[in-house]
Amino acid sequence: VNATPPLSQATTSSLDALRKFSEAARLNSLGHGGEGIQFAREAVAIDSTFASAWSLLGALLSNTNRPRSAIDSALAQAFRWRERVSALEREGITARYYALGPGRDRAKAAAAYVAIISKTDSGTAATNLAEMLRSMRNFGEAEALNLAAAKRNPTSAIPLGNTMEMQINLGKFKEAEAASAQLARLNSGYGMSRRTFLNYARGDFAAVQQVADSLRKAKQPFGYAIAASLAVRGGRVREWAALRSTRLAPGAPESPASIIDDALVELSTRGPSPAIAMSLAAVTAPARLASVALVDRPYFSAAAALARAGRPIEANAIIARYRAEVTD
Repeated sequence: VNATPPLSQATTSSLDALRKFSEAARLNSLGHGGEGIQFAREAVAIDSTFASAWSLLGALLSNTNRPRSAIDSALAQAFRWRERVSALEREGITARYYALGPGRDRAKAAAAYVAIISKTDSGTAATNLAEMLRSMRNFGEAEALNLAAAKRNPTSAIPLGNTMEMQINLGKFKEAEAASAQLARLNSGYGMSRRTFLNYARGDFAAVQQVADSLRKAKQPFGYAIAASLAVRGGRVREWAALRSTRLAPGAPESPASIIDDALVELSTRGPSPAIAMSLAAVTAPARLASVALVDRPYFSAAAALARAGRPIEANAIIARYRAEVTD
């Protein structure tokens, strides 16, 4: 999860936009990034040249696993208007453009965050540099940076949540347990979700199921997602199929990516079938895939599903499309 710059570093000519930005940044610091998206969108609607608000919006979209095309669009706008802000603010926007946006250059992003840290005691930059190291599987240094960021920003939940994830990756379960208690004091929901990851890593699936059941009673989507994962792990495919139906609002269309992901689960547990083959043929048709933004097209999962379904010719055709269409 990426952190956001403090309000004092945000430049805009609109006080109303600044207030919206401030609320979005506050929610993100507490681990409520999804709730902050609307405030960030309102900020850029008021001031379309508000570079830091665009950058914040891109981070929030990334943190909540929204489509890559939406993330790229927001961060491209931030990069477009970066000359209107202070030098330090501009460095943060540039770093995020390369880290999360269409710049796609981890080395440049890391160098930019290091430059910021060398100039200021920035917990935000330390957290975001740690995310670059995480993506390179350097979990030890990422943990250390997040711990330092947590000390600098004791009211921010993000570095603590990230610290827990690094500690789980490193098998440091006792340390993660201690971090979860700190995190819960800042944000009970965020702490609960990371504690669930810890219990899963420990193999305490009964505790994970208990959380899932509790959240489902409260109609929380995360509870259904956990329960569905546990159902797949336990080989309870019918239960998984029933749970996945709760993912969408009534009448909402499923994306090609989610249809393909569901097909992969069924293929892995039940094996190929004519029904799955028909579903994959429809969702991977050239016109259907072309309706998805290029950067969001699920080429590889589609190829994997087609191969598992016993359709190697179609799988190879998808890979050929990827090579022809994706030139970046």
